[in-house]
Amino acid sequence: MEKVINRINQTLSEGWYINEHQFTPTSSAGIAVYPVHGNSFDSLVKKADAALYLAKAKGKGTCHFYSNY
Repeated sequence: MEKVINRINQTLSEGWYINEHQFTPTSSAGIAVYPVHGNSFDSLVKKADAALYLAKAKGKGTCHFYSNY
């Protein structure tokens, strides 16, 4: 999973041009895994959102796996 996110971040860091303006976006990801972190969509989304909050706190272009600890 982290390899995929790292590839996405690498591609985004290369950026692109639109109307002579360069864009180099970043991304952060919060990850919750079925069924380890929950059995329902709502539960997984809530936990992924909590993990995303922690990923953003670490800085741009990061990811964080949800943890019960």
